[in-house]
Amino acid sequence: MSLKKVKALLALAWQLVCHFVSKLFSSSPGLKEFKLQYKDDFVFPIPAAYRTLWPQFEKCISCRLCDHYCPDVGQHSFGDFQGPSYILSTLSRGLVDYRYLSQNQVDCSGCRTHSCENVCPELVPISSVLNFVKGYI
Repeated sequence: MSLKKVKALLALAWQLVCHFVSKLFSSSPGLKEFKLQYKDDFVFPIPAAYRTLWPQFEKCISCRLCDHYCPDVGQHSFGDFQGPSYILSTLSRGLVDYRYLSQNQVDCSGCRTHSCENVCPELVPISSVLNFVKGYI
């Protein structure tokens, strides 16, 4: 081994030792800074009853057939209840921060006919989805 290689290896070893020593004896503001910038990601526990239905919740293909058969669509003022597909399509892509939804946006009056569920090609339990979301508003 040449003298040049030995010097290079010693220099690398010295830098490694200095790095570990500096990490051991210095206080990094990294964690404190992270916590200052961190935003709550609204991950919440899902009850067991809904956890078993979750794979069915995610089956929504956004065909919007449920909106066409929902008697509540068009009965509310603009910006309120937009139909079951609005909630279903967001839920099928992941958890949403439901705290920012208004009650009117998920206000299915419960037509009791569940016509939206009957026309769903993926057999998504739409009323269960809306009840799940209402529980987090």
